[in-house]
Amino acid sequence: MAPLDPLVRIVCLIVFSLNLAAYNRFSSLAVATGLLSVAWVSRWQGPTLSAWRLLKRAKWLLVSLAVVYLMFVPGEALFPALGVGSPSVVGLQQALLRVGAIVVLILSVDVALHGLEAERLLVAFYRLIRPFAWLGFSPERAAVRGWLTLHYSTELATPNVEMGSAGGVSTISGRVARGAELMVNRLNAILAPPSEIRAPIQIELGPPTPQWQWVLPVLIFVLFAWVTRL
Repeated sequence: MAPLDPLVRIVCLIVFSLNLAAYNRFSSLAVATGLLSVAWVSRWQGPTLSAWRLLKRAKWLLVSLAVVYLMFVPGEALFPALGVGSPSVVGLQQALLRVGAIVVLILSVDVALHGLEAERLLVAFYRLIRPFAWLGFSPERAAVRGWLTLHYSTELATPNVEMGSAGGVSTISGRVARGAELMVNRLNAILAPPSEIRAPIQIELGPPTPQWQWVLPVLIFVLFAWVTRL
């Protein structure tokens, strides 16, 4: 069986994310978790190291979100003996739902983009936005902007940072200085006139997407709609 086309992966991710956010129920969260499990089983691999790193970086966001819902959503007290200091039952439900949804979305992005090179990903985005070119939006320029973003983000994430002639250092100040330099370069590239942009990649569409693969985003939509209406 042919691997999923990058464009189909992105469309599936969009449909998946929109349905998870729109229905906002535990049933939709269960569907999303089940779909993630199927994806992991199908490739004989669980969450990657990058997914765990993303979750680690988002931990304080998740904790803050849980605290806000637990302590500031009114409702029946979860522990009546604590009085006003008790989290509410509704707050607990909402905290579990919201935090669970964010975790599932992070893991779903990892599943959808796993193993995709930057060039293939950009081609997929180009094909996705190309139908909207009649609105005056340039798919080619968007692809170039996307490549620049990925390029400088990759450099910024590199552990060893070069600082002048002193060689590579990994201090916080060195990373901040190098990061500032990279962001200035990226901003200059984004603001450059179209005539000054030199695209580092060639956008080649490649072979067409197998027609049967377009069934997958439809199935995801139907599954969410069916389960959440039970």
